[in-house]
Amino acid sequence: MIRYFNPMKNIFLFLLLIMFSCNQKKQSTEPILNSSEIIPTEEMTKIMEDVMLVEGVMGMGVSEQKFKDYPYYSSHYYNFILKKYNITANQLRESINYYASDSEKILKIMQDVLNNLSEKQSKVAGK
Repeated sequence: MIRYFNPMKNIFLFLLLIMFSCNQKKQSTEPILNSSEIIPTEEMTKIMEDVMLVEGVMGMGVSEQKFKDYPYYSSHYYNFILKKYNITANQLRESINYYASDSEKILKIMQDVLNNLSEKQSKVAGK
């Protein structure tokens, strides 16, 4: 059976994860970022696009062998995203928490991500 990438399902699951994780108080030794270190909305949208693409690639046809290599490849891809946007893991985490604390902001970002990915998918399908 062939499984196709469904971006809506992945985005919905990601949003649920964010919403549930925001309700839990976590003790962290890392400092909380001040507002000047929060990733701007436009850049956050691009980062989340890349994250969704990575999640889609990593989730496609996961076999037992691929699953064994998942930690290696996922850490490689996520480190690439951090380097590409010149951000830290803590900065990304805190920015996600910041945007997730305001449902309108995170929904706007995720809607933009979905629109951008759908547009890219249309371009690829049209070729």
